Amino acid sequence: MTDLFSPKPTDNLLPYDGKLNDLGQVIDDPESLYEALLTELPWQADVVKLGGVSKSMLE
Repeated sequence: MTDLFSPKPTDNLLPYDGKLNDLGQVIDDPESLYEALLTELPWQADVVKLGGVSKSMLE
């Protein structure tokens, strides 16, 4: 059933200063893609140095 009030994919969803179009779901299985990206990409934590002290962003 079609919702009469939902935006069309071509409608701009931002009220001003930009353009955003809702294309709906474009990935068939987002959970498996997320898991693959999380486990297969070489992620690393950023390090911040403040006042001569280095800290990992995960701490």
